Amino acid sequence: MLEPEAQLGLRHGVCDRRRRQHGEIQFTAWGDTDEGRHILIAVARYLAAHSPTERAALQTADIARRLMRGGALHQEAGTS
Repeated sequence: MLEPEAQLGLRHGVCDRRRRQHGEIQFTAWGDTDEGRHILIAVARYLAAHSPTERAALQTADIARRLMRGGALHQEAGTS
């Protein structure tokens, strides 16, 4: 049996799609058992925790645009 980290392909540098694929492979191997369902839950939680929200992506784009125009990274409280 593979170590838990290897089961999900969570080694550094492996892309999210590959992590999902590893989870599917392991689920297929374990079948619809408690262990198999735990693998699917672990993959879903990992992807959710490491995927930026739409709001975060927009905030990052706004900061990048402001910096490209010569703006400050942080604004002082009370200034607009």
